Amino acid sequence: ELYSAAVECSRMIRGFVGYRRVFHWRRFLAARQIQRMGRSLLARKRVVRLRAYLREKKAVRVIEEQWSNTRMRRAARRLVKERRQDVSALKIECMVRCQQARAVSRRQALWKRRDTAARMIQRLAPGAAG
Repeated sequence: ELYSAAVECSRMIRGFVGYRRVFHWRRFLAARQIQRMGRSLLARKRVVRLRAYLREKKAVRVIEEQWSNTRMRRAARRLVKERRQDVSALKIECMVRCQQARAVSRRQALWKRRDTAARMIQRLAPGAAG
């Protein structure tokens, strides 16, 4: 009877120890699941912040590229305008020089005609001058 009481006590203690082990194991699993859920929530929040940052960074890059392209287009337009002005100035200059050259040519042609006429008169009337 003493032996059976010892066996019964031993069985109860082993049962209690087993129960306590299972209780602690379940508590550990529950704590681990709570930590996992908390970490996944933090990770999702971090991903949302990271995506927002990357979206903003991409938007800034697009704006900077557009601004740079706009500045380059403006500079190109300015160069084209300056070149057109230079070409226009050259054309005006060319027109003025052509007009001046035609005037000189007309003057020279007039002088040549006068000179030719004077020679003809001198040839035809050698002693009529005086």
